[in-house]
Amino acid sequence: MFRFKQYILLAFIIWHSICMQGQTHANFKRILPTNNDENISVSKTLQDELGNIWMVYDNGALIYDGYNYKLISNKTLFPHSTGKQIIKDIVKDDNNDIWVTSSFGSITRYHSKTGQFEDFGPILNNETVNAINAKGKNLWIA
Repeated sequence: MFRFKQYILLAFIIWHSICMQGQTHANFKRILPTNNDENISVSKTLQDELGNIWMVYDNGALIYDGYNYKLISNKTLFPHSTGKQIIKDIVKDDNNDIWVTSSFGSITRYHSKTGQFEDFGPILNNETVNAINAKGKNLWIA
């Protein structure tokens, strides 16, 4: 009986060491968002219906498809705006369209069906945008 307990203990030790050894071999590669070989400080992220990750930073947005980054400049997002626009927020509505706002009041919608941007221009007349929220068919701006 004592010999049987030793075999059980030995089997447990071997099983436990194999399980613990299997836990240590994870290979993760850190992929940092960059623009012209400079690291970017991302302020907001959002995942679209296709699984792309949208990352917002001061000078534009990056779309990561799992393999590559695509840069979208502020000039593309807010073509009718003058001066430097700083992206403030990004939200997705019930139609899976993505709304991007700047701190100077510009608002742009990305149509997920067509892949086109629609700039609404500075509609807030020198007011700053602090928050944006999409609920149903409504877009709430504060």
